[in-house]
Formats: sequence, C-alpha cells, structure tokens
Amino acid sequence: MLRSMTAFAKAKKSYSDVEIAVEIQSVNKKHLDLHVKLPPECMLYDPLVREVLSQHVERGHIYVSVQVQFLSAFSVNVVANTSYAKSLHRAALKLADELEVKVDNDKLFFTILREKGVLQASFEVQSDDFEEKLRETLSAACHDFVQMKEREGLQIANEFFMRLDALSAMRGQIELLSKDAKPKFYKRINELVEELVGKAADGDERIAKEIALMADKVDISEELSRFGFHLEHFRNEMKAKKSGKVLEFILQELSREINTMGAKCQDAHVSRLVIDAKSELEKLREQVANVE
Repeated sequence: MLRSMTAFAKAKKSYSDVEIAVEIQSVNKKHLDLHVKLPPECMLYDPLVREVLSQHVERGHIYVSVQVQFLSAFSVNVVANTSYAKSLHRAALKLADELEVKVDNDKLFFTILREKGVLQASFEVQSDDFEEKLRETLSAACHDFVQMKEREGLQIANEFFMRLDALSAMRGQIELLSKDAKPKFYKRINELVEELVGKAADGDERIAKEIALMADKVDISEELSRFGFHLEHFRNEMKAKKSGKVLEFILQELSREINTMGAKCQDAHVSRLVIDAKSELEKLREQVANVE
C-alpha cells in the first residue's frame, strides 16, 4: 500500500506522575530527515525518539515535538557559575571606575545574580519507568501518523491507476498506428531513390541494404514492449509499503522509452500521442514526489 509523505498526528497520555504529549508532522524529502524537539531535562531520550520514528517511516522531513509535564516533585540541582559571576563583577567595577560612578555592592550583586547563566539548573529525568511511558506515547502517535499516511496514499494510488490506464490506452494506439511504419518507410524511401536515380532501389543491393537499415530505425516495437513492461512493474510496485524511490526510477525508464518513440516516429498521430503520454508521466512524477 502506498503511503503519502505528508501527514500529521498527535498523542497525549496522562500517568500518575507525568503527562506526555507528542506531535508528529512531515513534508516531502527524498531521504529521512528527523527533527526532534524535547524538553531540556529529557534530551537524553533523543536517540529513543529517533529509533521509534525510524521504525515507522522510510523518508521525509519529519518534525517531532515532545512535551512533558511532571505531576509530582523531582529533584533540581542549582549550580552557580562562579567564574562567570566574577568576570561580570570585575567588568562592572572597572566600568564604574572609568565612568567615576559609585557602586552599591548589594545592588550590583543582585544585578549579577539576575544575569542569564550565572545560576544554572541541572536536572535530568532518567528512569526505566519514564522511558516506557515515553515509548508508549510515541508509539501511539506513530500509529495514527502511519494511518493518515496510508489514507492519503490510497487517494494517490487511485489517481495513479487512472493515469496508468490512460498510458496503457495510449500505448495500444501507438502500437496500432506504428504497426506498418517500417514497410511504409521503406516504400517511401524506395520511391524517392527511384525518382532521383531513375531506377528502383531493389536493383542495387547496396542501396537496398542501406534503406533496410534506415527502416529498422523507425521500428519502435521494442520500445513499446519495454513501455508495457514498465507500466506493469509500476502497478506491482504500488503494492509495496515503501516504494516511492522505486516508482521514481520506473518513471525515468518510462520517460526514456516514450522519448525514444517520439524521436523514431514518423507519424503525426503517433507524435501527438507521445506528447500526451509525456504529459501524463509528468503528472505522475509530481505525485510520486509525495510517496514515501
């Protein structure tokens, strides 16, 4: 089943001591690119979040936000950055001396105390119990996330089938129109040679061989066969869960075959069908960019 690369999901679970909320959203990208936002006290769980997400998604630009609210008290260790505070104190005294300003030491102390980085809170949540709760919430969010990707993927698949049917019909028309292309081309060139040299090309073995070689170059039966094979391959690959990259490669092969047909073809009706097929392939290419 196809999966869309664009999706959004969230999950929230409340426990006796903590409440965890997870939001996941994604946009298109050829490779997997995870951006994880965690509270400072939970940064050590960044590898866990990435591990769980990578088990559910193959590629895309994924944004994961985890919010944690503790419902019970936990220890916080506050540390003073003494060297930084002393540097601030020396700089303030030096500036006051140069500006000839009197310094109130008590006020200066509280001013330095309020400076960001002087007092640093150090705390981490690290326990098997919390890890299990975080994993459970992440898994719930991932489940909804994948379901949304599959719902969107079903819509994309329906459009793919419609366009593949159109391409198959065009292939059939091209095959019918080009069926007699080789003998028609041979006949036309033979007539031109006869008009120019006054005798049929069949009378000169060397000229006849050259014309036969030229006629072979307008034959697109092999391209038509490969085009049909790639269409069927595309249909089969759509059944895979993670097929976006493979579908891109198949589209490249389809484009190569239809371009060759356009270059070889000598029929105006075939040329028009080739242009229509290229348009359908371009629309498929735009949608494949949305497939995981």
